[in-house]
Amino acid sequence: MELEEVIYEKSEGIATITINKPEKYNAFGARTVQELIYSFRDAWDDNRVGVVILTGLGIKHFVQVEIKKIVIAEVMERMAG
Repeated sequence: MELEEVIYEKSEGIATITINKPEKYNAFGARTVQELIYSFRDAWDDNRVGVVILTGLGIKHFVQVEIKKIVIAEVMERMAG
């Protein structure tokens, strides 16, 4: 997947996922969520990754969003399947 709204990097067991929409206060849209899920799945599948850092560019890192629900839904889906 080509990432447009997320920067995803891995180094020395750490995956860093950065939302790259500072002009919109890193607001989540459908594309952002797809890219986040892709990045989290890749980190989950990589046995070398032990830590995931989620951040955003700009002064305000995130608009208010229920990140927990996104992560919990992904974990539940993975556990079920």
